[in-house]
Amino acid sequence: MRTIELWLICIMALFVVLLFVPAKRRYRWMHLLPFLSIAMATLHLLIEGYRWQMVPAYFLSVLLASFTFTNVKRSIRSSEQSSLVDRKWLRIPGAIASCLLLLIATALPILFPHLWLPVPSGPYSVGTRNLYFIDTDRPETFTPDPNDHREVYARVWYPAETQTGKKPVSYAESAKERGRILTRHTPFPSFIFDHLFLVETHSYRDAEMLKGRQRFPIVIFSHAYWGGILQNTVLMEELAGHGYIVVSIGHAHETPYFIEMDGTLKAFDPFNEEYQLRSTERKAAKHIEQKIVQTQNRQELELLFRDICDQRPKSIASVRIWADDISFIIDELEKMNSENKMFTGRLDTDRIGVFGHSMGGTASGQVCLTDKRCKAGINMDGIQLGDMLERNLSRPFMFMHHDNVGASNKMLNRIFFERSEGPAYLVLIRGARHMNFSDFSLYGYGSIARLSGVIGEIDGKRCMVILSDYVLAFFNKHLKGQDSGLLDGFSPEYPEVEIRIRNG
Repeated sequence: MRTIELWLICIMALFVVLLFVPAKRRYRWMHLLPFLSIAMATLHLLIEGYRWQMVPAYFLSVLLASFTFTNVKRSIRSSEQSSLVDRKWLRIPGAIASCLLLLIATALPILFPHLWLPVPSGPYSVGTRNLYFIDTDRPETFTPDPNDHREVYARVWYPAETQTGKKPVSYAESAKERGRILTRHTPFPSFIFDHLFLVETHSYRDAEMLKGRQRFPIVIFSHAYWGGILQNTVLMEELAGHGYIVVSIGHAHETPYFIEMDGTLKAFDPFNEEYQLRSTERKAAKHIEQKIVQTQNRQELELLFRDICDQRPKSIASVRIWADDISFIIDELEKMNSENKMFTGRLDTDRIGVFGHSMGGTASGQVCLTDKRCKAGINMDGIQLGDMLERNLSRPFMFMHHDNVGASNKMLNRIFFERSEGPAYLVLIRGARHMNFSDFSLYGYGSIARLSGVIGEIDGKRCMVILSDYVLAFFNKHLKGQDSGLLDGFSPEYPEVEIRIRNG
């Protein structure tokens, strides 16, 4: 909870407890608590801002004040203290009902907490802006219109001049429209994501790029399937703060929406025929994936990977489309380096890394096979489909995995690690689950994300530090030539991490 929200809940909780005490036995100041809670709610709305999770708290504060108004007036006048009304038959049931309402008012902000994004640890301020391109050389295969071409939207984070007195961008701009898109085919209300608009990032819209002639290495991020470009904002800001140009790509038709050139949100239909075909084959091949995590036999693993690739041809097609999206963005960045006023001469296109989460991690591995401009890559917890069965990695690459409880093969991509011809790393974060590799990790222990098992038992903030430090250490070593030693083996600083090194 935010500070004023917490005070509001505490004041109401104190008065609800006092409802079990007869009115005449309370001190005068106790009768004023409901009105203090209304004042606190007003202060919260003015300073912290409305969010739907607090609606039961707003309602309870008004309800308590309404029912105790008469006694408040009498308690102020010492001569009328003895005339305070106490209807036990009404007070006790009311107190019990207020307890139940207080429980709801307390639970909602905990289940759906306000997010606080950690401050980037790097020496630079962070600027951000949106990019939008159309690849006229590629037709869009998700639509029947042969005149449709591949659209690629991206957001870039970059080292910027220090911003004084300016407001950072919201974590979720156009939150109401995003909520409508995300929930339009679900039973959930559209306002469920509105509160994300209140979350502030540490990036500044179109901030002036850091002055000087320094050229910065580029890292390109690819989101999870049906994820989004903002899903790893914390990691994007951390890398930019340490001197990287960070580009997060939105893959059309396999993400809920992206932002077009004019700033409007373009929604994608999850009932699209091509999308549905991918969903169907993914479900049909789920049993193969379950076998992969239950065997450590190398020959059996290779057969299972070949089998899952055969069973998911549409998914393999998507891996190649996403890899082409990344290569297309590299093309555009090369143009920007000579044509864009802000970035001219500031992009080090000789030092490009790619990384991604889940399906985006799979696409990152594919790019490291198909595009020589990619100098290093990371797959964050994605099963490595694509051409890696036929071609071994020669570029530095890191496979990261969550702690798959009950699995005998928790590092399911280890066969590709063992065949790597260049420096390779196999990393497991104990206590983490699949969504701990995204900003979901920041949700607390009592949140719906934790209770539903989306994130693991590891402390979410701790996991974000681990993820950021290992990703940063990898790119620093293989793009900047700065070796922190973190990737050399077991680190006492991070006992949760198991790491294996090949050709290191």
